[in-house]
Amino acid sequence: MATLIKPPSSPFEPPPLLHQILTSPLKFLARNLYALLLPLRGPPFPPYPHDKIRIVCISDTHSHTPTSLIPPGDILIHAGDLTNSGTHSDIQDQINWLDSLPHAHKVVIAGNHDGYLDPRSRPHVHSPDPTISPIQHAPQQETSSTKEAEKENEKQLETEINFKSIIYLQNTTATISFPKHSSRRLHIYGAPQIPACGGPEFAFQYPRHNKTNNNKNIKDTDQWSGTIPRETDILITHTPPRHHLDLPRGMGCAFLLAEVWRIRPLVHIFGHVHCGYGRTVAWWDEGQRAMERICERDEVGEDNDGAAIGRILVVGIARAWFRDLLDVGAWLDLVRIVVYGVLGILWLRVWGAEPRGTVMVNAAMVMGSTGRVGNEVQVVDV
Repeated sequence: MATLIKPPSSPFEPPPLLHQILTSPLKFLARNLYALLLPLRGPPFPPYPHDKIRIVCISDTHSHTPTSLIPPGDILIHAGDLTNSGTHSDIQDQINWLDSLPHAHKVVIAGNHDGYLDPRSRPHVHSPDPTISPIQHAPQQETSSTKEAEKENEKQLETEINFKSIIYLQNTTATISFPKHSSRRLHIYGAPQIPACGGPEFAFQYPRHNKTNNNKNIKDTDQWSGTIPRETDILITHTPPRHHLDLPRGMGCAFLLAEVWRIRPLVHIFGHVHCGYGRTVAWWDEGQRAMERICERDEVGEDNDGAAIGRILVVGIARAWFRDLLDVGAWLDLVRIVVYGVLGILWLRVWGAEPRGTVMVNAAMVMGSTGRVGNEVQVVDV
C-alpha cells in the first residue's frame, strides 16, 4: 500500500495515481477535466488541404539512431538531448545520423545532455579530441547587446562540429521557405536553456524559480521574458512550459510559459521531461489560466521547493482534502475550466469561429527513465 502512496524518488518520474489524488484532489480533478474537454474543441488552426507542411517532431534520442521510426515529412525538428554523454564525437554522430535522413530541412537545438555545446559544462565532458579548445558563448538570455556575440558563437561551433545540412539554433531564428507549398515561409526560433536539474556536467542550466526564491535573483531565474520574436511560427525549446505535457509537480519553466502566452506560436516543440510525452493544444483563454493557477498550488507532503519530504501520513491526507474543500478561489477556477471549455466547443463547433490555438508537442523518444526508444514520433501538419 505504501508504494501506491509514496512519491517517486526521482523528480522526473510521475507520482502514483493514488498519490496525486490524495495530495491534491482538486488539482487532480482540474488537470483531468481540462484534458477531457480539450479534444472536443477540434483542431487549433484551419487546415491547409493543398499546401500543408508536415513537421516531424523528435527529441531526447540520447545517442539512439531509430531510423525506422522516423516518418517522412517536409521538415524534421529535434528538440535537444541528442546524446547521453555530451561529447564532441557523440554529438557529431547524432548530427551525421540526422543528416542522413531524407527530410529536406532539419532543425536542431541542444539539450542539457549535450554538454560540449555549452562552455560551462564542456570542462566536465570528456572530449576524445584534446586539441579542441573551449568556445566563447553569449549569455543564455539573449538581449540586443548579445545578438552579435551569439552569431559569432554559432560560427565558432560550425568550425568544430560539422553540422552539414542541419540548421542549429541557439537563441536564434531561422526562416525556411517551402516553394512546393505555395512558397510559404516558417519562422522557427530555438533555445536550449532549462531550469537547473543536475550537476555541472549538464548544459544550459539556470536557477530554478520556486516559492523560496520568488523575489530573489529574478534576472537569473527568468531566462525567457522578451527573448522570443513576435513573428515566431514554430518554437523549439528543450524544457516544457510549466504544467503543459509536464509532470504534476511542474518540472517545466513558468517564465517560458509566460513568454509562450505572449507569442502564441502555431507549434511549440520540446522534450526533456520524458514522462510528459504526447501532444496537446493551448487555447490561451481563461479556462487555461484557471487550470494553470490550480496546478501551481502546493501539494500536501511537499515543501516550498516542491521536494517530496517522505511518506504521506493520514493527517496530511485529511489536511489536503480539507484545504481543497475550503479553497473557494480554486473551486471558482474549476468552474472556469468547465465554462470556457464548453464555450470553446460551441464557439468552434456550432458557431463556426476560426480557431487560433497552439499545438504543443513533447517529442521525447526515450520512454521515461528506461533509456529505451519507443515513443511514437509526433507529426504536425501546418
